[in-house]
Amino acid sequence: MRSDRPAPTPAAERGFSLIELLVAMLIAVEILVAGAIAFDLNNRMAQVQTQITDVQQSLRIAQTDMARLVRMAGRGGLPSELAPGAVFNPADPVPSLNGLAIEIRDNVTNADHNVSRGLLTPSPAAIDGTDILTIRGCLSTPLYQLNPLEFDWDPDGDGVANQASLVMNKISVAGVRQPLKPLLDEINAYPVGATVKGKLILVSPESRSVYGIAEIVGVPSVGGSASDPDSLTFNLQLKLDTNSPLNPIDTGIAARRFPTKMTASYGCFLEEYRYFVYETAGDTLTPEFPRLARARLEPGTEEPYQGDSSNFKLDLAEGVFDLQVALGIDTDYKQGNAVGAPGAFGDDSDNVGVDDVIYEAATGDAERAQDDWLFNATADATTDWQYTIHDPAGVQADVPAQVYFVRLTTWARTRRADPKYEAPVWTSIEDEPMNATYWTGNALQFRKRALTTIIDMRNI
Repeated sequence: MRSDRPAPTPAAERGFSLIELLVAMLIAVEILVAGAIAFDLNNRMAQVQTQITDVQQSLRIAQTDMARLVRMAGRGGLPSELAPGAVFNPADPVPSLNGLAIEIRDNVTNADHNVSRGLLTPSPAAIDGTDILTIRGCLSTPLYQLNPLEFDWDPDGDGVANQASLVMNKISVAGVRQPLKPLLDEINAYPVGATVKGKLILVSPESRSVYGIAEIVGVPSVGGSASDPDSLTFNLQLKLDTNSPLNPIDTGIAARRFPTKMTASYGCFLEEYRYFVYETAGDTLTPEFPRLARARLEPGTEEPYQGDSSNFKLDLAEGVFDLQVALGIDTDYKQGNAVGAPGAFGDDSDNVGVDDVIYEAATGDAERAQDDWLFNATADATTDWQYTIHDPAGVQADVPAQVYFVRLTTWARTRRADPKYEAPVWTSIEDEPMNATYWTGNALQFRKRALTTIIDMRNI
């Protein structure tokens, strides 16, 4: 008997059931969601790592630039004389500085946070609580050997050290070539008509401690033969600066001035730079964005280099919001638990013992206030004589305390906040208490990194 019913469809040719289709779609959606989550997580991690990399690069740039100049501070003969308790008064004819080759304005506030102090010319302001670091010396031009017979401190014969003439030779008295072009380039960089075209530091053959600051007046005349480059000379007219706070103290009049009757065996072009951090307006996510900048000033003044206010600020590194500086000084403080032991290198004739180290207390604000590091504790008293002289009551003559190390600490943060992140709070940095602007509230949504460098001073 024949049947009209169709033959059953083989199982291999049957379609999906509704339940199977729904299960397949659910699995596909879960895979897509998992992929999207993984992509988003990877993307966020990549963005975070990129921002952290930028922060670390900013810190490296900042520290490299500062370390390069700090290491050269005092080059040319400017001493490391410190007066950390000095109060700068722009009304004084010769304002008191906190230091000569290196100067620290510690934890600046509204009253002292302008890069240029006491000027009507506007200058940037450092973030309150940060440090302003000033470096002085012959930092980018050669150190020239001079013939003492070719420096005349009194060409008008009045017996007063107020003007001078100086001859600088292409070939030194020791027979060594001296590139005069870098010095000429510095002088010629000043605007036409400028009465002063930079400053020289001149050092006596008697001792490095005998030096003076002289202003370059006008463009130098060139002598010698063009056909014989080794015979070229510069004839400089100088004004012996009587009002520079960088000059040594004349004990006879208790004032700073160029030493009378001084001869000169070395000289170089003097420079001054200041490092500071400041804030600029950003976007809606970063209403205030910090930067590290460098200013160049006329040495020993509050005037911008070449009278150009743009020299008050050269941006170096983005994201840097704090700069802290501490100085390692050979002080007379007793070292650690060595009760009664001397603290300064010159207190004995050997190079062993607790007196022959730059000591820093491990913990404790009070202990750190009486170690060899200045500006590393909130209890540091900058007026303490240990930071400026040795043995004030002993049999030795008072000598300046020597700066051996400079410790730079910089903090930087990412450019954008991460609402899903909260940074750990750092309670203090050197002698600066926590700056609430960067360590509370929404500021904790920015990732932060720090970098510290200890620099061995070479020239002071």
